[in-house]
Amino acid sequence: AQREPSAIHPCGSYLWRDMPKRCRSVWPQSLNGPEDRQSQTLEASAMTTDRDYFVRCAKAQVGKRYQWATAGPDTYDCSGLVAYCYRMATNKDITRSSCDQIKLGTWIIGPHAQPGDLAFWGNDPDCPDHVGIHVGNGRIVNALNEQRGVVDSPLAGEYGRPYIGTKRIFVPAGSTIGEPPALVEESP
Repeated sequence: AQREPSAIHPCGSYLWRDMPKRCRSVWPQSLNGPEDRQSQTLEASAMTTDRDYFVRCAKAQVGKRYQWATAGPDTYDCSGLVAYCYRMATNKDITRSSCDQIKLGTWIIGPHAQPGDLAFWGNDPDCPDHVGIHVGNGRIVNALNEQRGVVDSPLAGEYGRPYIGTKRIFVPAGSTIGEPPALVEESP
């Protein structure tokens, strides 16, 4: 008997029929169901990292509704989106508060943000009001507000708060946490 192909996924290794429903929301569109499992599998490679899965998860949530104090899988607030995608990518939990999320990782100074880094806005650099996920090309995915929901938008978008800075939460072993940058106003 031929063995069915398995797929590597942020939630673990599952056949489609065994995959928990919470994991299916971040499954690539090209692999949407049982009919695809025979012809295609998502192969993990040495280049696929938790950071890649984190960004893929964030992009898959675009268009979903915003609701304060929620962390998916159908509605999100800004820090809930970060917590949900981190859990989907790493199978580990992180804090659900942007005030605590800003304490994670390493400060990125200058134009060195990478997909998977977190961007923070607010009047208090120790407790930001808003967080988003860098997805590349100067764009972030974030749960913006009740009117717009989860969106892919420019880093320099209108968030109504000063930009605090960017943190890298997927850091190589041995990295140290830098000092936070000074609070700066977002440029137009």
